[in-house]
Amino acid sequence: MDQILAGRAPDSSGRSFDYGFALRDLETEVRHHRNHANFQQRCYSGGYLGSLDASSVCAQSDTAMFWDVVHPTSYTHCWLAYFVQREMARAGLVAPPSSLDGQRAYCTARNQPAW
Repeated sequence: MDQILAGRAPDSSGRSFDYGFALRDLETEVRHHRNHANFQQRCYSGGYLGSLDASSVCAQSDTAMFWDVVHPTSYTHCWLAYFVQREMARAGLVAPPSSLDGQRAYCTARNQPAW
């Protein structure tokens, strides 16, 4: 999870791999007195039951980390599934996942199956 939150991590060859999250585009600084930290803003700002207003959804909805203040986006879930499969493969329980580049292509594809 730390790799996802950082947005980058070394791959098996040692090169820096970019997971493709829009972390910097949606980043905001939170301050309290002298303390501050940077966090990603949520992508959806509409009401609990939805919204017909297109401005309620950020322009980076395909690569945002959080949909609202609680829920990860489908893009984030796709990467979490990759890391779970990778750990299960290390334990010998399943086949290894695709390459990092292959996973990023899969996660960003617009023709993913609808749930």
